[in-house]
Amino acid sequence: IQSASCFFSCSLQEDFHILSKSLVAFVNEHKEIFEAPCRMYFNEKEKQMHLLNFQALCGITGKESIPYDHFTTPATSFLTSSGLFYAIFRAFDMTRTKELDSAQYLHGLSILLYGSEGEQLDFSFRMFDGGEKGYLSPHAFSAITDALRFLLPNDTEQVLQFSRSLTSLMDPDKTGQVSYANYKHICIHNRRFIVSLGRETGKETEREKNSFGAPVSPKGFPIDFHHEQWDLVWHIMCGITQSVRTAEEQIFRGDAESFFGTQERYSFPNDPTRDPNALATNWSFIDVAPVIFRMIRERFHVSSAEYLSAIGTEYFLGNLILGNLRTLRTMSSTGRSGSIFFVSADNRFFIKTIPDEEDTTFCRILQDYYDHIKENPNTLVTRFYGLHRIREGNGPWMSFVVMENLFRDTPLKM
Repeated sequence: IQSASCFFSCSLQEDFHILSKSLVAFVNEHKEIFEAPCRMYFNEKEKQMHLLNFQALCGITGKESIPYDHFTTPATSFLTSSGLFYAIFRAFDMTRTKELDSAQYLHGLSILLYGSEGEQLDFSFRMFDGGEKGYLSPHAFSAITDALRFLLPNDTEQVLQFSRSLTSLMDPDKTGQVSYANYKHICIHNRRFIVSLGRETGKETEREKNSFGAPVSPKGFPIDFHHEQWDLVWHIMCGITQSVRTAEEQIFRGDAESFFGTQERYSFPNDPTRDPNALATNWSFIDVAPVIFRMIRERFHVSSAEYLSAIGTEYFLGNLILGNLRTLRTMSSTGRSGSIFFVSADNRFFIKTIPDEEDTTFCRILQDYYDHIKENPNTLVTRFYGLHRIREGNGPWMSFVVMENLFRDTPLKM
């Protein structure tokens, strides 16, 4: 304003200076609004951990910022190949320099992990507004379709149906433009449909709450795209998702005894975008007695949708569409076993690694365990919902169990 005042007569310059001072006073009074792009929700320990990840990425470039090609990692290849990860980078890049400094990096992560619903939908809109026009075109969601094709290679019909439904939902009048206001309204009132990739319907706008009505405070440290354990966590989620879908397809007739010794094996490529002639690393996943564990979950009233919404890949992508990075979180082990602990974002499920001898013992007593909970529905023994094994390439197998956190709903600090 002060620069512009030189083009006006002296009588107007005084008014410009008054207006300038008023604006400065307003900005100072509402400082928290204008500093919002730098606002972060991390505690100091978490901030330092994310900064270490950022500095590791910077180490590749030798600069204090990271361009897009160093923002990606092999573990994000399914997002990279679809263009969805570039959309995420674009939402991080508030200054449109095609490079991220530490403030932008931390701010973007804090919104994805802890932001309010409005902040996350702002982030989501920036993801898909590739032309920065202030509205979305019907082609804005093509990256979502490509990512879905990777996640659901054997379910082309669901991919196409969700893509058509999402486009129709966003642009019912086929105007070719979706404004920010309409986008936000549609996402809020169709959250469950989008998060479940069309499997469920409903609004579900409120943040998760426990049985006492208190908000769920996530435990542990979040596993984001650049965390050293992201690759492992992502393939654990892939394996569990496949496990649940396989168990749903199994037809159970009468006697359960024949299902106790069954094992399913899956293989997941580490990087599907690489040259097929290049040496690629696959992840292998073994699912122990999937039908038995499905029946155990049903006995404790845990539906497949609830289970996958906490630790499944499809719901991970559905939340990411809405600007919410809902992933597993790591917890430090204080026990003598040295096991690795992960917890779901809603604190409902634990994933714990176990030694080979415990894996063998659990397989041996699984039928007795099942019979016990069948005869004692109110038992206080640990509720196990899955037994799995995973390995990268030709490395050693790692066994782990999924169990319910019985203290998730307590109003007391534990």
